[in-house]
Formats: sequence, structure tokens, C-alpha cells
Amino acid sequence: HCPQGQGLTEALLSFGLSPERARHYEYEVRTGHFLVLITTEQEKVNSVANALQKFGGRDIEKWNKSLDHALHMPH
Repeated sequence: HCPQGQGLTEALLSFGLSPERARHYEYEVRTGHFLVLITTEQEKVNSVANALQKFGGRDIEKWNKSLDHALHMPH
């Protein structure tokens, strides 16, 4: 659910994604794919990402806000 008055791209920008990545994810959602954002403790990040990938997730990004950039996983 997007914050009141915001589109998906704007909401994703507020999470710190680049405009290019935000537009990519908005396109994916508009063409029938799902977008899942999960917040978890640092020690669980790899387990969560691995579970998503195991069950067919794609374009999985691990984000560390303290580093202020995504840690991309291989597709």
C-alpha cells in the first residue's frame, strides 16, 4: 500500500531506491509481478533473501540503510 497521494515510484524513492530501480519495480508491478518489501534484523537478512530466491523470487535486493545503498544479489 502506497502512502496517501503517492505512486509506487515515489514510495520506493522514499525507501532510498534510485529512480531507475524504482521505475523498474513499478513497471514489474504494473505488468503483473509482485513486489515484497521486508524489514528484518541484520542477522536474518541472508536467510530471508535465500528463502525468497529458493521459492522463485527474482530481482532480490538486500538493502543496508546504514550503507545507504543496495547490496544486489545475483539473479
